[in-house]
Amino acid sequence: MKKTIIAFIIIIFCGNISRAQELTVEYNFGYGTYCMRDLKYYLEGINPLYSGREFENLKITDNFPGNWTHQLKLGIEMKKSHNIGVSIDFMNTAGQKAISDYSGSYNFTYRTKGKRLGLFYRVSPYSWFPGVVRPYFMLTAGVVLSKDRLEERLVLDDTPFLDENLSLKGAIAFTEPALGCKIRVHENFALNLNAGYHIDLDKVYKYRNNNVFDIPTWGGLRFQGGLIFYIPLRK
Repeated sequence: MKKTIIAFIIIIFCGNISRAQELTVEYNFGYGTYCMRDLKYYLEGINPLYSGREFENLKITDNFPGNWTHQLKLGIEMKKSHNIGVSIDFMNTAGQKAISDYSGSYNFTYRTKGKRLGLFYRVSPYSWFPGVVRPYFMLTAGVVLSKDRLEERLVLDDTPFLDENLSLKGAIAFTEPALGCKIRVHENFALNLNAGYHIDLDKVYKYRNNNVFDIPTWGGLRFQGGLIFYIPLRK
């Protein structure tokens, strides 16, 4: 999958760089909701069996449904209206379910980190205030590479009965439509604001060992702001 994405990126850049007017380097900081109600439902279904019975009063003690995102983009801009390139996002979230009393404790922790690799196309059909503000529509599509870690521990009467760690690496395709605007405050850089919705194109992650896991995914709202740096390619 990674080799296919890299090859496609090279083809896109080689086919368009001769017509490009500016190279764009972009950083955005944002917030993603991740629709992680799925994480809460996933945690609610976790309950170990001990001596043939389930634990009572087991509660979700930590649930982190959304988190900060970091995004980098490298693109080429043609005629100030069309911008095409590659993007990479970094995301993470976690949740925990636990119980503890005089007789022992149980803890289940789910942590996940996502790296989103994609291609984007941004079109700005018109501008306001003589080219200073340019609203745009953007579409991004690609793959999310997820690294998940599940930890489960059970201790009764100071005796450990369960201590397991499971690491998973998987991939899932996505697309994200977004609306935003660029505010060109200088010939070499602009402010950027946008809002979009990340859509997972499947409901399950497919892992390298051919197993399929129906675990929380990254779909949800995205709000971002950042800077775009422009490097002229033509005089």
